[in-house]
Amino acid sequence: MERPRPDPEKILAQRYNLANLRVQLRLAENVVTALDEFEREWDRFATGMHAMVKACEEGGLSLWDPGFEVALRKGETIRLDLAGRQQIVLPEFRDPLAKFLRTSLRTYSDALWSLIGLTTMVSGGTMMVPTEEDGEPIYQVSLRTFEINADEAHSEIVRRRRILNENIQAAKLTQLDAEKAQAVKLMPLIWARLKESRVGKIVWWFGEEPLRKLLAAALVAGAVALVRWLVSRL
Repeated sequence: MERPRPDPEKILAQRYNLANLRVQLRLAENVVTALDEFEREWDRFATGMHAMVKACEEGGLSLWDPGFEVALRKGETIRLDLAGRQQIVLPEFRDPLAKFLRTSLRTYSDALWSLIGLTTMVSGGTMMVPTEEDGEPIYQVSLRTFEINADEAHSEIVRRRRILNENIQAAKLTQLDAEKAQAVKLMPLIWARLKESRVGKIVWWFGEEPLRKLLAAALVAGAVALVRWLVSRL
């Protein structure tokens, strides 16, 4: 009986498909690693800002007091670094994280004050800083406002990690299914050669059913390992 002859072109195409799956999986895992570093930098930024806002609130100080110059410069450097990493690890993200990353700390802006300052809501949903009796604005930081926005911003990072991890798990299952499918296609060739060997003939003709099943399981595992090795050589 003629041995089964798998189509070499189809096998090669399947190997490249598996190789592509591995590349995509590796890229996704690299993004998770980059996101971990992004989160560490965010924690540094949030911790520094928390300390400054708390000191301002407790001491009645301005965020731009000369005593905060070094801390502000450090915070701005981290913010710019995070903004530069964002496109890779967080291609889509929402406020308040987006607002934190695009808003300078070195000067006043409505955007910055909505993140860290005491504000009031007026008709039409517009946020404004409170004013003195003479109409002068009161620029007072609010630790509570900052903490609410910082926690919500961090939740965006957590959400992104959850999505990435779900995608990685799905990719791993897809890769495993593809490896098994490729192994099944190789099985006729491996099985035919095994049955022609001396050991194979003994097991096939005289072996008990459990032994045959054990041998078949070992062959499938070996075929999967062979597929993985072939893909790794691409």
